Amino acid sequence: MTMSMRSRGIPYTEKIVGMFRSNIVGYWPLHETAGATAYDHGPNGFNGTYGNVSLANLADHHGDLAPLFNGNNSEVSLPDISSKFSGDEGTLSLWVRFAAGFFADANNHAQFYLSVDANNKITMNVNSADHTLRMLNINGGTWDGGGLVYDSEEVWTNFVHTWSKAGGSCKLYLNGSLQYTDATFLGAFAGVPAVRSIGSYGAYWAHSGHICDVLLLNKIATAGDVQNISHAGNFGVIGDSISAPYSVPYWAQIVSCEAAEPYLLINHSVGGNSIMASLESQVSSTVADYAKLMVVALGANDDDEGDMDVLKQEVIDQLYRLRLLNTNARIYYLNVLPCWDDAVAGPEKPKDNIRAAIADACAESDNVICWDTHTDPWILQSDTSDGVHPTAAGLRKIADRVLALI
Repeated sequence: MTMSMRSRGIPYTEKIVGMFRSNIVGYWPLHETAGATAYDHGPNGFNGTYGNVSLANLADHHGDLAPLFNGNNSEVSLPDISSKFSGDEGTLSLWVRFAAGFFADANNHAQFYLSVDANNKITMNVNSADHTLRMLNINGGTWDGGGLVYDSEEVWTNFVHTWSKAGGSCKLYLNGSLQYTDATFLGAFAGVPAVRSIGSYGAYWAHSGHICDVLLLNKIATAGDVQNISHAGNFGVIGDSISAPYSVPYWAQIVSCEAAEPYLLINHSVGGNSIMASLESQVSSTVADYAKLMVVALGANDDDEGDMDVLKQEVIDQLYRLRLLNTNARIYYLNVLPCWDDAVAGPEKPKDNIRAAIADACAESDNVICWDTHTDPWILQSDTSDGVHPTAAGLRKIADRVLALI
């Protein structure tokens, strides 16, 4: 039932192709280790050509290797893509790592350049003198784009730019977070781009540092799309009524406190759900989550006198499916919380058999961490409203525990 870490993880490239296949103009991961060809992983075969780039130089944001651009004459030249790209609307996404000292040379550096002429271009470039990153498009002579002061070196960062002629919108995202938006009705993008380059402006403005996973779409990526591109939006929860509310400080607190990881909460929890009745269906509902974190919190509604061998196998089977559907996620199982017959003095409900079966199932599953909430109780009877459902204070206690563990 176990798989190696390498075999269980769907590569980031497959995730992107799966999400956008019919809308990809070109997708250049830049993970080659030899040769001169920068392969397009999209459907159009727009392969680029490396020039003076050091391949497989450094681990990128998801574990593959990215090339180094030397800041002098490096580039990836691209073929004519005009047969699949009108330029009137689209999305440009890049992962960039600026070299040490990048912002000390007071020069322009281009990370992407697609240009017909001065009136029709789509670019990303940084002026290291004023530390301003610009992603812009000029369609039919009408300019629109975002400027962002940015000066972080030697850190992988995702930049996404979306624009639309018809919709009159232009947006710039940094690591999944919207930084700039404007409503400018662009003209028509006219002509065939003569300059088509990753990492430079033709032979000029060469980037210094690393670039990978360059994605050009002929659609406007939604905020959810951008979250998935940047790894940011994906905290999935499977559970029952204890996990179901969005508004109480529980999962919402966890999400907001993970400041370095701006997660988007995707909560599949439904009151009354149990392992035997609904774990399978809840796992199936995560198929489009692309989760980076996944927490399972079921078991409180299962029978402690039931067949624990069957329950354990069901947990093993569904954790295996959950891993296949969310291959890049850290998966945790929040084992059954302490629960009582009432909120005052009633006896504790027997759930030890279920807790043991869940713990054993997690131990036999691939890279799933089980949290014991009972031995050192995460909540007390007084932290519940009815012996089972935590109060707001109880939910905060749970959230604090989870935050300390993740």
